[in-house]
Amino acid sequence: MADGNTKEQILKVGLRLLRKQSYNSFSFGDIAAEVGIKKASIHYYFPTKEVLGVALVQYYHELIRSYINQIEPDTPPRDQLVAFVEFFKIGLQKKYLCPAGVLSIEFFTLSQEMQDELRLLFNYYLDWLTEVCKQGQQQGDFNFDGDPRDMAFHISSSIEGATAMARAYDTVDLYYNSLDLLLSKL
Repeated sequence: MADGNTKEQILKVGLRLLRKQSYNSFSFGDIAAEVGIKKASIHYYFPTKEVLGVALVQYYHELIRSYINQIEPDTPPRDQLVAFVEFFKIGLQKKYLCPAGVLSIEFFTLSQEMQDELRLLFNYYLDWLTEVCKQGQQQGDFNFDGDPRDMAFHISSSIEGATAMARAYDTVDLYYNSLDLLLSKL
């Protein structure tokens, strides 16, 4: 068994199932069938679904961190937000939701460790969004009143809500229209 490759495949399939169905609706058997391995092989890497769940949040955290790190820091704040919005559109085109949004709906069914990892993920991109909002406010690119952290929370909530609604209505245009309106109000 190729350690890194199998583990990576388990994480990729698990994340896709989480984004498409939800955490509580897939099993090790679902992952095993797609990866083409036995359930016991998944237990080798992830002894319990909770351990897998924590790993999935960490895996997604790394994906979003990598994406954000590709956005040049000297990019104008509005363009940074547009790039951030694009990240979620990529998944939405495949009818996937943001894993953090899915898990926040299932929050009280998750273990404390998964809840803590989810909060770390939210805090990571809320911190990044707060900094972008602060820069935009200071540079006069954004004209909103109030605290940049509150605006970061509003942007994050709007992204999560717009992805869910766009998926329900089966149109990415709803996502774009909603977030274009939000960005125009900044």
